[in-house]
Amino acid sequence: MFEVGDRVAGFTIDEFIGGGASADVFRAHRDDGSGPVALKVLHPNASDHARVRERFEREYGIASLLHHPHIVTMHSHGEIETPRGSAHRPTLWLAMQYVPGPSATALVPPADDEPDVDAILRVAAQIADALDHAHRQEIIHRDVKPGNILLSRPVGPDTDDDTPVDALLSDFGIAQFLDDTRPLARNGRVQGSIGYASPELLQAQRLPPATDIYAFACTLVALFTGVT
Repeated sequence: MFEVGDRVAGFTIDEFIGGGASADVFRAHRDDGSGPVALKVLHPNASDHARVRERFEREYGIASLLHHPHIVTMHSHGEIETPRGSAHRPTLWLAMQYVPGPSATALVPPADDEPDVDAILRVAAQIADALDHAHRQEIIHRDVKPGNILLSRPVGPDTDDDTPVDALLSDFGIAQFLDDTRPLARNGRVQGSIGYASPELLQAQRLPPATDIYAFACTLVALFTGVT
């Protein structure tokens, strides 16, 4: 969608980080020298655009209320207008804290390998504290899993960096407030990651903070055993 050096909403694209069916993520910077950000840009013609747009806006609206050292910080958001007469829809973007490491899936041990216990315990303590903070603000993440936990640096046998790894909780796209009574299922499908979903989420019941604790426990099982 964009290439290195392109200017987008006042940011310059430095690197493509990754993407999916609905959005791409880039490392970018402003000219004021304020440091890199992760710039998430919605595909203008993503399928089910209305639902994806709602999730995009929810991610910024809820995560921007949370200020914690182990929750990804939201900086700003906006919309890229399309030229008059274009068939494309306006494109939403989010600028958030850039985290240079991979997701915590990098800590999931391969078969017949030992987990990095020290790193996992450190990550677990930090994410548990982040979830406690969110729950005190009456916010449920709803999609806690290794892929939504970002690490501050690469991990594994191929890195010689012995700096303690830090973790940040990300992706509040399906988060909700405790008093949110909107249906959890759409067209009979529950939003969330099935392997980490609590019984009440799978049954589309009203969700307590324990929903996140269940998913967090499943995450720790994956990190310690490799079973996902």
